[in-house]
This record gives sequence, C-alpha cells and structure tokens, in this order.
Amino acid sequence: MMNSTLYNMEKQPSAAQLRRFYGLLKSAGAAANKEDILAGYGVESAKDLTPKQMDELCEGLQRIAEGRKNASPEMRKARSRVLFLCTDLGVFNGRNWNHLNEFIKLPRIAGKLLYECDLAELDALNKKLRAMLKKLMERINTENEQALKN
Repeated sequence: MMNSTLYNMEKQPSAAQLRRFYGLLKSAGAAANKEDILAGYGVESAKDLTPKQMDELCEGLQRIAEGRKNASPEMRKARSRVLFLCTDLGVFNGRNWNHLNEFIKLPRIAGKLLYECDLAELDALNKKLRAMLKKLMERINTENEQALKN
C-alpha cells in the first residue's frame, strides 16, 4: 500500500509547484486562460499534471510574465493595434478575452495567444486583420448598395 501512495505522490506536482504555477499564471495575465493552458496537456486540473509537466509549464509562464513586464513600447503599441482591429471586427468587446484568444489561436489567424506573439508576428497579424476589415467593409458597402437599388 505504501508503494502505491508514493507512486501517486510522485505523479502529482508538489504544493510548492502549484503555488508557483498559480502565481505565474496571475503575473503572466493568463488566469482567464487556465483551462485552455491545461487542456494543452490533456488535463482539467493543475493537480493532474506530472511534476515534469508542471516545471515545463511554469518555465513557459515565467517567460511570458517576464516578457509582459518588460514589453517594449513598440510591443505594447503593436498589441494595442491588434486589439483595436479586433474590436472593429467585432471579435473583442474589451471584456471577453476568451473569445479573442480563441479567434487569435486559429491557425489561419496567428496560431497562438496574443501575449505569445513577438513583434514580427504582431505586425503580420495586424496586416491580416486590416485585410479582413477591408473585405468586411467592401461586403457591407455592396450589400447596402444592393439594398438601396431594391
């Protein structure tokens, strides 16, 4: 019986790892995406991760938290432009981050979360969103013109 208890304890992250995970999750600004992050590991709870998976996850969150804290003015401006365009497209309303992240994670959009994108990826995303907005406006104008003719 003792061996199975030790085996199960080795498969779960320690209390210190869990505290680190939740602290980093908050400092990385990713608390709202906890379920998505854990789903990437095929689990629903952080307690279901192995200690090795928890270490990998915490290292990634640490990089994100540091990047967020040390984001250059250019990076902040690029993210702001993306958020502005997503608002114009109706993808983001200033509150629903999950909807925005689901959209941006689509492979044909960016394939990753907004805070994971570097400056070059944000610029490419900006161009895609501008093209999408232009096409949307053209379609709306065409529909309006047809409605006026009828």
